[in-house]
Amino acid sequence: MVLGPFMFFGGDPGAPLPSLTDFRAAKHAKGDANGVKKERANLRVVPISKFHDVPDIPALYAALFGSMP
Repeated sequence: MVLGPFMFFGGDPGAPLPSLTDFRAAKHAKGDANGVKKERANLRVVPISKFHDVPDIPALYAALFGSMP
């Protein structure tokens, strides 16, 4: 079985997640009785251009935890 490629959004291993405050808030999929779709304050829409390709499991491990011992 072959897994990959993967999309990764994050910083270097041990670094905090990049700030999400600059991204727009997500909206509910269904509108209310008036058809208004309200924002979901704790969810953000991150464009795919902010992700980078990770070809396989060893590269994903390195992106998350650093190089393998």
